[in-house]
This record gives sequence, structure tokens and C-alpha cells, in this order.
Amino acid sequence: MLKRYDSILTALFYFLDILLSGAALWAADWLRHSLSFGRPIQADTVYLDGSVYLAMALIWASVFRLSSFYISKRTIRLLKELAAVGAATFLSCLTLAAWLFFFDYDDFSRLLLFYFVILDLGVLLNFHLLVRLFLRLIRARGYNLKKMLIIGAGETGTKVAQALVERPWTGFGIAGFLDDAPEKQGQIWAGVAPVLGKLEQARKVVEEKEIDEVVIALPSMAHHSLANVVLDLQDQPVNIRVVPDLFSIATIYPQIEALWGVPLVGVRQPVLSGFDAALKRMVDLLGAIVGLLIFAPLMLLAAILIKLDSPGPVLFVQKRIGENGRAFKMYKFRTMVANAEELLKELVAVDKLAEPVFKLENDPRVTKLGRILRRTSIDELPQLVNVLRGEMSLVGPRPEEAGMVKHYSTWHRKRLAVKPGITGPMQINGRGDLSLEERVRLELDYIRNYSLWKDLKILLRTVPMVIKGSGSY
Repeated sequence: MLKRYDSILTALFYFLDILLSGAALWAADWLRHSLSFGRPIQADTVYLDGSVYLAMALIWASVFRLSSFYISKRTIRLLKELAAVGAATFLSCLTLAAWLFFFDYDDFSRLLLFYFVILDLGVLLNFHLLVRLFLRLIRARGYNLKKMLIIGAGETGTKVAQALVERPWTGFGIAGFLDDAPEKQGQIWAGVAPVLGKLEQARKVVEEKEIDEVVIALPSMAHHSLANVVLDLQDQPVNIRVVPDLFSIATIYPQIEALWGVPLVGVRQPVLSGFDAALKRMVDLLGAIVGLLIFAPLMLLAAILIKLDSPGPVLFVQKRIGENGRAFKMYKFRTMVANAEELLKELVAVDKLAEPVFKLENDPRVTKLGRILRRTSIDELPQLVNVLRGEMSLVGPRPEEAGMVKHYSTWHRKRLAVKPGITGPMQINGRGDLSLEERVRLELDYIRNYSLWKDLKILLRTVPMVIKGSGSY
């Protein structure tokens, strides 16, 4: 029922944003008069007049309108929307400050403006947070729903349906699927909704079921069918979205941009870019430098003990595969006999493995000291140099051997979308006890849902896992 009043609610939220900002400006004026911090203020001093409030209302209305806050955004992440609200509010405040300066408001208090920025950010962020949480709550309970028809009951369509079922707060009710495959007709597909007919029946189904949203999730080979469906529904009051069939070739997720009006879908773009990439690199550099300084005495002691324990070099250098399949030399303290690589052929037939992974719980090549170094993860410390060189990160997927990557499937290769890490989701969830499938699923989940906070949690959880020593061979 609420969806009938979307335009009224939008106008109401638009008005409330401006009203709340006006209240924040009034409160800032009151605070400036009440909290003088030792500077006497005459009772009749006036910092604000009607023109300032009017200018504020016009500026906020313009900036917030251009920011498109009032367009329905059921699938957008909450933190992303709040960040946009915060940025727009701060931009509005800067514009107001410029307006005051331009019109020569010399007696306007800078402290008042500071109060206003803080109050306005706090009020609007909390208001938008409460509104979005309220909308998510009522949608999850079955109100304000939009009926969706998914055209294509293949892999792509199934992923769309499952993603929406797992997130009921989006408020999309899946009315059904359309697909040309005879064996799918009438089936409850993916345990979500029935296949209502073939693609040619799209218009009829949209009209009969009163569909609000149509998602076209057809394979790339069905391009002609996509065009026919769009043309058939052109005059219908529905939103039509197209999901590109990129699951088989996209490394993690595609990035869409425009080239002077021509949409481009990037399937080999950096997963982390901009601020996230810069921040992660800064944390890596700081962590590697601090780590090398702290562990230098321990690393020196390990190097001396390795030399005394068995003949051969201190470091074990091996070709590993990093971000986007780039090879690099990874450094570790040697924990095996010097000719360990040659002896491996006698222990494991790599080319005949059922999957590109193996583990030897009692590897005869490992030295006595090596077992201690492995159990305590001291052998990994030289990888801090790889982090400094930009080949690895403190946190990320496990760096894989070049020989193993040759046997990877397309799905396995998705884990190569970011830099490998000294520690990562694998190391805190079982290490060597995990199967390849379990490890890849954990690593892909880490990549898709990356955050600096997640990195910090993994680093903190690594310490007890190292002490416990489980899964280290």
C-alpha cells in the first residue's frame, strides 16, 4: 500500500531534511550565544537573519536534489548511502560558508558555523539511518513490496533470485521466472518461484501479475531474445534491468562505466581501487616496517639456527602467483632439506591429483627445526619483505604455487583478483585442514566483502591460531 504514496513520502523526506537542517542552524546559533568560552557576547548580538535561513534552505534543497537521495535505492548498501549523505551535507555547509563570505557577513561567527556542521551532520545522518532502517523493517515484514519477474532461469537468474531471497529488506517479491526451456515450465525454480511461461509471454505475464520490476538475466548467446523482450515491454509501466552474463569470465564482479554514452563493463578491473586501495597499501607498508623492526632479533636468531641445523640456504625462495596471475618470488625461512623441490616428485604426482592441492601431514623433507618454525609461523616472517615490495599484503588469499595454479579451474582463478597475504581467511579457519573448495569459498567471500575492519579482525584472530598451531604442516 505504501508504494502508492512514494511521491508523497519523497516530498515529505525532502521537506524534513531542510527543516532539520534549519533546526540545526538555530541550535548552533543558540550554542554560540550560550557557550562563549570566555568571550563576552552582548545579549542583542545577532548572527543570523532570515536571509541566512533562506540561503541555507535553497542550498540544501539544490545539493540534496542533485545527490538523488530521494530516488528509491533498495539495493544500495546502508553505509554507502550514509557516506553520500555526509558528503552532501558537508558540501552544502561549504557552499553556505562561501555564500556568507561572498556577501560579506563579516560578523558571522566561525564557531557558529563549526557547531552547525557538527549538528547538521549528526541530525541528518541519524535521520536517514532511522528512515532506511524503518523501510527495511517494514519491507522484511511484507509491506511496501515490489513484484519482480526474472526473465531467464539459468545460472544468472538463479543468482539474482537467491541474492534477493537472502535480503528480504530490499522489498522485492519474486513473482516468477520466464524461460524457453520446456523442462522448466511450471517448476518452482531454485525453490523460490515458478517458471510462468516462455519469453514470448513476457507482456502477458507483466500485465496479469501487475509486475513492477523486470530483471533480464539471459545468457550472452540469447542477445536477440533480450532485444525482443525489451521492445515488447517498452510501453509497460515497469522498470527493466539487464544483468550481464559475466559470471563465467568476470574475476570477481564487473565494474560499469560510461565512455561518452557507451556503457563499458570491466571484467578485469582492480577489485580494490581509489581510497580503499591506498588505505590498504598504507596499512601494509606501516605493518611491514613495524613488523621487520620488532621481529628483526627473532629473524636473526632463526637464520643462525637454520644454518646450524642443516646444510643449505637460510631462505627458501619460490615462484608464487599473485594479483591477476602475476608471478613473483616469495621468501620464507627454509624449513626443509635443501633439495626438497626435487624430492617432491617422489612423494606426490602433482599432474595426477584430483584437485590442485595437496598436504603432507608428516612430510619427511621437513627438518626438526623446520617443524618448530612452521608451527609458530616464524618461517613466514621474511614475507614482510614481499609486502614492502608490493607483491603481497598483510591480509589476503594464500599465495599459491605456480605449478598448482596451472591446474586451477575458472572458479578457482577468481581468488587471484587481489594480492595474496601473509595471513588471511584460510589461516584463521583451519589452515591446512581445509579442502581447496572450502578455502576458495572463504577467500572469495573475503574479496567480495572487503573492508579494513575485516583485515584488522583477521590479523587479531591470527595470533591465537598461530599459538594453537592447528593445520600447520
